[in-house]
Amino acid sequence: MKKILIISWQKDSHYAFALAHDLKGELIKIPVKNRFSYFLNFVKTLLILKKKKKDFLFLEIPPIYLIYLILFFKRKVMVVSHSNIFLLDNWWQRFQRSCLKFFLKKTKGLILHNEKLLELVKDYPVRKLVIEPPPRKLKIVVPQEEKREKKKALVILSFSTDEPVAQLIKSCAEIEEIDFYFSGDYRKFRKISSFPKVKNIFFTGYLPEEEYEKLLVTVDFIIGLTTRDYTCLQSGYDALGGEKPFLTSDKEVLKKYFFKGTIFVKNEKEDIKKGIREIFKKYEILKKEMSELKLTKLKKWEDNIKALKAIIEDD
Repeated sequence: MKKILIISWQKDSHYAFALAHDLKGELIKIPVKNRFSYFLNFVKTLLILKKKKKDFLFLEIPPIYLIYLILFFKRKVMVVSHSNIFLLDNWWQRFQRSCLKFFLKKTKGLILHNEKLLELVKDYPVRKLVIEPPPRKLKIVVPQEEKREKKKALVILSFSTDEPVAQLIKSCAEIEEIDFYFSGDYRKFRKISSFPKVKNIFFTGYLPEEEYEKLLVTVDFIIGLTTRDYTCLQSGYDALGGEKPFLTSDKEVLKKYFFKGTIFVKNEKEDIKKGIREIFKKYEILKKEMSELKLTKLKKWEDNIKALKAIIEDD
């Protein structure tokens, strides 16, 4: 069996972890601390590649600068790409995509998270594989549900520009019977100071993995919204892992992946509120459906891993 290495510069990539776990590969995580650390990360990664003798390499982008490692790695490489690489549209991103397109010729394939992304890379000269992310593999045991006076929801955010954070805050503030925990680095949200403190909204900040998973398994449902097309959401994979009903945006890719256990809403205050109410009207049905969907997605992931193993061994 070939020795596999997975490189990720993301702080918390469940996809890279799942690949490493199920391909029995080694995961190297070197999170980017700030915009000035890209060069240092590149040097660190290059030294690791020279030290570790592996037969097959997976590079997870973004950041897109990882693709330049292909120049130094003479063994076989696959690139795993998230959607925002293809969605940002300034001159620098267009230039980097041109570089990506060129370097992909030297690789064994490009792995995408959903079929809709194929529309954006149809002219890329590389074998394209659509391998949907699996449900989150929880490292803690899911406790039995306890009866509580107040319901709890986890709102999973990165506080990036594609998330309707202001609308979420306004919506949740008006549903006082539920406590909402907003995860993620809220300091990125410049308008946070303009919102008064609300009794039922708690900003947790970025949580360590164990604390995050403890919160994930004790809430009643999960919320994750985006204004972007072509993208799926880590919050949904986490909802699947914890078998929690999911509230998300009415987008084509999301509707195709989360076809059970999910309520879809417009990114507007009143519709978000309506969706939250609907979750509790259908709660037991949605929870059962989410458990069923988890099994379906796990089976699909297992089939994709088998196919990927065959490609790795044959090349």
